This record gives sequence, structure tokens and C-alpha cells, in this order.
Amino acid sequence: MRKTAGAILSSVTLALAASMGAARARPGVITREAFACTSWAGAYAYTLASLTKQGAKTNKSCPIRLSAGTKVEIIVTAADGDGYVEVSVNGRNWWIDNERVK
Repeated sequence: MRKTAGAILSSVTLALAASMGAARARPGVITREAFACTSWAGAYAYTLASLTKQGAKTNKSCPIRLSAGTKVEIIVTAADGDGYVEVSVNGRNWWIDNERVK
């Protein structure tokens, strides 16, 4: 009986956590062209590379750029992402510089 109750409680907890994450999403707009990366680490590495003499280049971690005016759903805010936000565009999630989205 305890195992069943624990399994039910775990399922309910996961469902609530997922719905809370979706509830936090809010609309936003890209204010300046932004590189879009598949992970926070990719976005961080891209930023570090952009500070070198060679600059950053598109790679498998950051394959596209989002143009100014692109409408997005903000999933993770800058406070949670340390200078980056996670956004959703056409069903795909990307990490971008938080100063390029409003």
C-alpha cells in the first residue's frame, strides 16, 4: 500500500511541476538579432568565443540566429539562467542572451 501511495504522490508531484513550468512561460520579442543555442553551456561558450580576436562562429551548439522582431515564449528568466534566457520559437527551445529579448 505504501509503495502505491508513494508512486501516486510522485506522479502528482511531477505533473504539478510540469504545469508550473508551463505557467511561468510568458510572451516576449527579440529586440536585436541574437544567436540561438541548444543549451545554456553552448550559449556561454559562444559568448566567451565572441570575446576573442577570431570571434564566435555558428556551430552545432548555436546553429541559428533569431532576427529582431521574432516573437518568442520566455521559459526560463535571466535570474534563473545567469544572463541567458530559454525561449521557445515554433516549438523548439533555444538559449539566448537575456539583453536581446524583451
